[in-house]
Amino acid sequence: MKTPRTSQRLGVGGFASILAAVLLTLPGLAQAQLSYTTTNGTITITGGCPTSPGALTIPETINGLPVTSVGDRAFSHCKSLTSITIPSSVTNIGNQAFQACTSLTSITIPNSVTNIGDGAFSYCTSLTNVVAGNSVTNIGNQAFQACTSLTAIEVDPANPIYTSLSGVLFNKGQTRLIAYPGGKTGAYIIPDTVNVIGSYAFSYCASLTSITIPNSVRSIWPWAFWYCTSLASITIPNRVTYLSEWAFAYCTNLTSITIPNSVLYIGASALQGCTRLKGAYFQGNAPDPAWNAFYGATNATVYYLPGTTGWGPNFVGRPTALWTSPFLAPGSVALSGNGFAFTTAWAANTTLVVEACLDLANPAWSPIATNTPWSGVWYFTDPNWTNYPTRFYRVRSP
Repeated sequence: MKTPRTSQRLGVGGFASILAAVLLTLPGLAQAQLSYTTTNGTITITGGCPTSPGALTIPETINGLPVTSVGDRAFSHCKSLTSITIPSSVTNIGNQAFQACTSLTSITIPNSVTNIGDGAFSYCTSLTNVVAGNSVTNIGNQAFQACTSLTAIEVDPANPIYTSLSGVLFNKGQTRLIAYPGGKTGAYIIPDTVNVIGSYAFSYCASLTSITIPNSVRSIWPWAFWYCTSLASITIPNRVTYLSEWAFAYCTNLTSITIPNSVLYIGASALQGCTRLKGAYFQGNAPDPAWNAFYGATNATVYYLPGTTGWGPNFVGRPTALWTSPFLAPGSVALSGNGFAFTTAWAANTTLVVEACLDLANPAWSPIATNTPWSGVWYFTDPNWTNYPTRFYRVRSP
């Protein structure tokens, strides 16, 4: 026999008097009609956008039955909603439940919630902070995508599945980076505990200007960096074997990418729409590419090292050229905590020398550091740069 299922609309002002009293104590209370369904003696909220801007509290019970779920797309595109309080009876927040609630500035997720669905808070462009409780066991893909004001995703320390570090969401062991807040600005260095960058992890992080991916990373999942429109350069570490589909698509400010000899395949649309890409620097033999890997990257040249194989006059529609000297990654030159720094790359296990001089009109170049990076990539830092009124650098192979 089928379980009885009902669907009703309930006016907030029509709740029992004790609930009305609680609501009246809330500042900026919004008026709304909550739609809901009843299944197996529990309530799922299916809609209820306020009629005017303000805060909304979902009741813990309706008609004596517990409210256990905020359904798929229940408040999607509810632009008048500024904040919402979810009761401790709720265990599920559905897919796209609060998608594009562009006025939503705060959200309290109670410890009772075990599931946050795909895209649950995506495109909530005014949301600044999210705290996940200790019972959440699933956070779906794109849960916080394109939240352009979000600077921190926090997790209750008692949560057994997830954790956060400096506002970035990881699995408990910090081996998989799950979500980077879209409102964080500047550079980011991924911790060297991470071996997987998850799907959509950095998608739509438009203020991310540079990223350092450690050699511990062996897998970059699909859509990981798409629409990171401020990234200027990317260096893939030497344990990655597959450049996933759409991984860096529409990184419209990307000018260079360095791809190690470990990469054997480049997925569909991996660099699609990277309209400013000038150079893709390959450190190994030609990998197997999808036909549209560089679709729309019409300014790119593919560079390959001497002695590598499989290269022709073009690579999936892009012209090729011999990579004949060390390469300074655009956007990598910066002041770090230890001094003046930049990233250079060339062939793996090939010696690189950094030289410096004080006057370009009468240059007297002196070697200040030598390295033979096994991955072909060297992050160089000069802690003594402040000891000179001016200092110029060059990189060469011996």
